[in-house]
Amino acid sequence: LPQPQSETLAAVSVIDRTRIEASGSVDVVDLLRAVPGVDIVRGAGIGQQTSVFIRGSNSNHSLVLIDGVRVASLGTGAYAWEQLPVDQIERIEVVRGPRAALWGADALGGVIQIFTRRDAGARAALRAGNHDTYGIDAGIGVQGDAARFGVHAGWLDTRGTNATTPGNWSFDPDRDGAVMRNLSANADVGLGGQQLEATLLHNDNDVQFDQGQSNTRQTLLGLALAGELGHHWSHRLNLGGYRDDLDTPDSLTRYLSRRTQADWQHQLALNESQALTLGASWLRESGRQSDTFDGGGDVYSQTRHTESLFAAWQGRAGAHALELSGRYDDNSVYGGQSSFGAGWGWDIGDARIFANWGQGFRAPTMNELYSPGWGGWYAGNPNLAPERSENI
Repeated sequence: LPQPQSETLAAVSVIDRTRIEASGSVDVVDLLRAVPGVDIVRGAGIGQQTSVFIRGSNSNHSLVLIDGVRVASLGTGAYAWEQLPVDQIERIEVVRGPRAALWGADALGGVIQIFTRRDAGARAALRAGNHDTYGIDAGIGVQGDAARFGVHAGWLDTRGTNATTPGNWSFDPDRDGAVMRNLSANADVGLGGQQLEATLLHNDNDVQFDQGQSNTRQTLLGLALAGELGHHWSHRLNLGGYRDDLDTPDSLTRYLSRRTQADWQHQLALNESQALTLGASWLRESGRQSDTFDGGGDVYSQTRHTESLFAAWQGRAGAHALELSGRYDDNSVYGGQSSFGAGWGWDIGDARIFANWGQGFRAPTMNELYSPGWGGWYAGNPNLAPERSENI
């Protein structure tokens, strides 16, 4: 919900567009590196594998959203940060600490949400750097009294650096570069007292590594309807879809992730000092690993779905602020999961003391459930239960 950062009962960091442009960064990794409680591990240069850790949790213990849509790979449970174009980002919000009571699975260490740009007017930028790095970005946005539309495209080519050192088993004394292409579009239209929003974000990247090359294609579609439904009653209905294709011909594998989700959230202002949020969510996920050797078929192809209900209450009594939240997720594979959270804040002059307690859980990845492994080693277990956490 829209809320001043100074009034939140969580540890929150916001990276806005002004800070992004001042940084001169070519990707989001350098931006997140400066956030407190966030650690970055990067394999090599631009486009190489990158992992993000919040408060020491695993890289797949953080929920990653783009305009409200889940974007982690169903094979690993982690998001490919190296694929995200920084020029398409309006702002990044990082919430440290468990948020399963609001967001459900995977929000153990925290939540990172990226919001795409909604600029008005025209913009363009040229980029050049060492390691034979060149890029161009351009976009235009048109805003009227009742509607707004924008489109943006970008391209980056780098010769890169070697992805490994001589001591690595896969060392190849060459440079490992990348070609990265992206396109986004957005539209907002007023419909009476409601606002209709649409979002498209597409990436198509070719990334080299020491023994080959991977092609990644990611497409995100979002549609939202928000507005007032009555006195002190507002809502937001989100529909989203995400496709993530990872094709690595040199290892003869291809992995496809598919998500479709719907979230309907209602905000009720009970009085001047209390607010109640109620919502329901539906999520369908499909993961497929294919063997591309000699026209081989699927290693596995599986689908699961989750239905969820959640609620949160926020209140204030004098200098004290309180928050209670709870959620129930019913998954077709690993069953039901309940998560609860509580927060308290005490305003002392211009300062605030706050404390949080929260539960979290991580859904098993498709590889952890269904992968046949290698010769029986590291094979999946279809009966695997979610990881659980508790944080104070």
